Amino acid sequence: MLDHDSKHYIEIVLEVSTVKQTGLLLWQGERNPSLASLSRGANSQEDHFIAIGIINGQVTLDVGNVRLNDTTNVADGNRHLIRVFKYVDRLELIVDDKSSQEHSGETFDDTQIAPQAVFLGGLPNSEEIEKKTAGLFSSSFSGCVHRVGFHTHCREEGCAPFSKDP
Repeated sequence: MLDHDSKHYIEIVLEVSTVKQTGLLLWQGERNPSLASLSRGANSQEDHFIAIGIINGQVTLDVGNVRLNDTTNVADGNRHLIRVFKYVDRLELIVDDKSSQEHSGETFDDTQIAPQAVFLGGLPNSEEIEKKTAGLFSSSFSGCVHRVGFHTHCREEGCAPFSKDP
């Protein structure tokens, strides 16, 4: 999942507009369908994915078995800025630079996972969304993606750029 280590963190920036109440905006990784019924909070080594989507008009971030929900209505046709910060020990979801949700205490170190494609706006086969996301989403995002960015940052000054190569 959007690789990083303890010295680095990932920032995902999405600027979107939509009037649809539900849709998968970003997906990377694999969700184990047998874990879909488990309660959230127990991070599983078998459940490595990141999903950003809209449910009931609000932005949702899922990473493994952790979910953050923002209460800002983004299904109003206006542009909205979504920012996700993924640290090895913390997640943060910010919508429109004013609303913030945060989770810490889990370990989100995924440096041992093979690189996988990042899907923006849904999945190639729309019938597979519900199966691939193990029920988290049932439809693709419908709207406009005005801007997208993926950035790796150092947590402290002087650290070297992130690389999976030894």
